[in-house]
Amino acid sequence: MKALRATLHAALAIGACVVLASACKQERIEIRDETLNDYHRADVRAAVDAYVAKGRTATAYAVMASQFSTMRSTMDVTVANDAELKLVTLALAPTVAASTLPPAREIKELATSVWPIGLQDPVRADSLQVRRESKDAKLIPLAYEEPDAYLLRICGDGLKAECYSVVSEYQADVVRHLAMQRFTERVRAAVSDCVLCANDSNWREYVRKWEALEAATIERRRRAERLGDPIRWPTAGRASQPIVAPGSAITLELSSTGELTVDEQRISVVDRVERLRLLRGDREVLLHALPSTRLADLRAVIADGMRAGARRIGLVTRRAVYPWEPRVYWVALGAGTKLPVRPGDSLQVLISTLDEMPAGTELARID
Repeated sequence: MKALRATLHAALAIGACVVLASACKQERIEIRDETLNDYHRADVRAAVDAYVAKGRTATAYAVMASQFSTMRSTMDVTVANDAELKLVTLALAPTVAASTLPPAREIKELATSVWPIGLQDPVRADSLQVRRESKDAKLIPLAYEEPDAYLLRICGDGLKAECYSVVSEYQADVVRHLAMQRFTERVRAAVSDCVLCANDSNWREYVRKWEALEAATIERRRRAERLGDPIRWPTAGRASQPIVAPGSAITLELSSTGELTVDEQRISVVDRVERLRLLRGDREVLLHALPSTRLADLRAVIADGMRAGARRIGLVTRRAVYPWEPRVYWVALGAGTKLPVRPGDSLQVLISTLDEMPAGTELARID
């Protein structure tokens, strides 16, 4: 009997241990590092700190934006919204700093660093559908892509609706305003969506500053769209020649009213020859006039350009397809191949006549 009781007690003890062991296994608590589950909140903060430490430059901003992009696929909604708020507000510093530079330097500073970020879609928690619908891939600069090449590429594809019909010299003014416009829209939305921003006037100040930047660039965009319309140049044909390098020539602009300008400076008829002589130096002289300009009006400018020391005058034209490549036809007074044109003919008629001349007619004479 005692042996039987001992056996039963042993069996019950073993069963209890099995049950306890099972219960312990089911209720086991795993301890994990919470930083692994913050959906890149800490990484976003670290990227911002690095950007600030590097002086808030345009280059540092592009690096930060690239880091945000690589994180986006595993961000949650809260972290994505926070990243968007930081991205659009922190872009202000390099943009304001570059706005005081000459246009060419501003373009070099921002065109492939800050502007592309503004042009892209807002940062959102990633999804397959978002990736399929986004055009961001077309707006991201290629490795080592120069600003001029970048602007030419996106205006021919990603921003085709906005700046395809603008010649290359004016595309930057259109893209600049588009970037400012989209940054402004995004900062308004980001600040509005931020619950903690409601009681802090500093966030509203970001909105106000972006609005001011956009307002300051809209007139330049309108001017660029007007002056950069390819229809304002005669159409180049088979006899056209490559344009000379910008630094080796000055370009005269003849308006529809007969006003002559160089680099937006009006040249008075009274001292036009002397002014052109000083401006030209030893450079070539190019002339841009509307296709409908009468040859009689054109001849007067050509004559003054040659009195100022130019041996020939280059008539600027454009290819009829994007990217509207500039081309030139060389003309002179009293030298070259005589053309069968009349004073009342238009500049486009002159160009078409040159295209019909025998090959090798590199200089045409206008009497």
